Amino acid sequence: MQAAQESVTYVFCDVNGLHETNSKFGHEAGDRMLIALASELAKSFGQDMSFRFGGDEFLAIALDERLDKVQAKRYFLT
Repeated sequence: MQAAQESVTYVFCDVNGLHETNSKFGHEAGDRMLIALASELAKSFGQDMSFRFGGDEFLAIALDERLDKVQAKRYFLT
């Protein structure tokens, strides 16, 4: 019996300019940026997992994805 081969892809996102947005427009605007990114990650990675990793950092884990599909998701989020 062979173990199933499964690929795992990790996508790390860092929100550039969050500190500046908070300073210039207030923390509510920065919170909206974070919520928007979290929402896009959840939509893009479907049943897979996405987490807020730090203040302005997110981690998404895609299981058994083809590389071209993950790259398309990455391009969309950029």
